Amino acid sequence: MLRFTNNNIRILVGDPDAPKEYLIYAFQIVDRSRFFRNALSHDWKEATERTIKFPEGDPETFERYLSMVLTDTIAIGEELDKDSEHQREHVQDEVRRRYLQLVELFVLCDKLQDTEGMNSVIDALLEQLDTGYLIVKNVAGHTQSDANSSSPSDLEHRKRRRTYVAPTYRVINLIYSNTAGPRSIRRLVLDLWTAFPGFLAKTLGKKVELNYEFLLDLAKRLAEHAYQDSKVRPCRPRDLCPKDYYEDEHVSQAAEESGSAKKTKTT
Repeated sequence: MLRFTNNNIRILVGDPDAPKEYLIYAFQIVDRSRFFRNALSHDWKEATERTIKFPEGDPETFERYLSMVLTDTIAIGEELDKDSEHQREHVQDEVRRRYLQLVELFVLCDKLQDTEGMNSVIDALLEQLDTGYLIVKNVAGHTQSDANSSSPSDLEHRKRRRTYVAPTYRVINLIYSNTAGPRSIRRLVLDLWTAFPGFLAKTLGKKVELNYEFLLDLAKRLAEHAYQDSKVRPCRPRDLCPKDYYEDEHVSQAAEESGSAKKTKTT
């Protein structure tokens, strides 16, 4: 076990009665996180004791954050084999699981005031959008069992194609419930939902509970598309550029001020 010195900090994450403890070098995290930098650079109890408590944090997500900071890699599980064919439902479930993990990581980066981390998550989110997986699609007149066959004759009756997967309403609600208005990830999910009109119509036709702020933003966006000329059109998923959704320090501070004002107003 590492010896506790002034160069180390102890972070307690999760349930206050049984938190998970992490012992890391301060320099590994303060360069990235303004939250930790402020906690350790002021005359606060955390700076004196070199211990920071994060009771609202989820240990699994925090470990994913540490992995990103220390290795520049976001660990979201082993990918499906891109050389093999997959059923559409299996790919959708896998990609949506990844969306959820990435958004949980984005929310944590937001709380820790790590702009670089938020931008890395934006990169990863858009990488998931164009899966590159080969999807089995049955040709009319042939059954699912025909499509699952590996014989040469049956291979003629199916085709392989790439697919896009949009974030579900659970991801939308997680984003809108845990981020402030200036966050560009909100604009990203709006662009994605309006890029998939079929998915949008199908989802809104179900009995799902969507965040009220998101519904207002979505209504405004759809009204713009309906009212204005060709200058305002739904985006095409393949044309989305991560840099268009990057955060910067100025926007991050605005989001934090907006969130603080909102919190003061509702409590």
